[in-house]
Amino acid sequence: MRSPEDARPRFGESRDDYCARVLPDTIRSVLDIGCGPGTGLLRLRGKVPERVGVDVDAALIAIADEIDPTAEHRVIDGASLPFADGSFDAAILSEVLEHVGHENKVSVVNEALRVLRPGGRLVITSPHRGPIWWLDPLDYKRSMKFLYALYRRLRPGTPDTPADVGHVPLTLGEVQLLLQGRADLQGVGFGGPLYPIVAMGNAILLLLGAPERWRQKYAWLQGVETSVTVPAPFAHSIRVVADKRLD
Repeated sequence: MRSPEDARPRFGESRDDYCARVLPDTIRSVLDIGCGPGTGLLRLRGKVPERVGVDVDAALIAIADEIDPTAEHRVIDGASLPFADGSFDAAILSEVLEHVGHENKVSVVNEALRVLRPGGRLVITSPHRGPIWWLDPLDYKRSMKFLYALYRRLRPGTPDTPADVGHVPLTLGEVQLLLQGRADLQGVGFGGPLYPIVAMGNAILLLLGAPERWRQKYAWLQGVETSVTVPAPFAHSIRVVADKRLD
């Protein structure tokens, strides 16, 4: 069992590297729910024999297949997984729960725990709701509707998620409620003191229509900033490591 200190982010460590680090060396299978382009599973190649990623975005799954053909990637909704109970030694929910809406958070976590074997490890990373959570530019559609309306005038189109979903941050208490006592916390880490400033830079690049390669390079800076450990009141990122109970 890892100590709580192991759940703290290390400076310069990306979320993908963090998720790989906090998984025990003994695991043989992992499910990445909301795997996106598959970079998280790519970090586990050579460490975990069975690697499965699911996402609702078919375009991202296609990219994941290209960058890592040794892993299995499938277009599946995390709220309804077609896997048997206890199928995996570990499950990852990295930057997922803030996007699914309040109604679906319970279903997604329930499914993650269902397919996790007793004693298996669950890793959750998410934006953290501290005292100044409303400064998150990715959540302006909910917290600062007048700014979001201005953005939509400059960049017309349909958002990927409804306005009432946004980029909803979580607290540690909310994560614990979602776990419902079915998993024991092994460690919690808080980071990202300057996230609103750094994320605003990404929003500006998006607004200006910057090439994707520029945004990918900027994502490195975002990852470094998120890895700066700070007390919970100053954090905009939370990372939780929990093990499913044996009973």
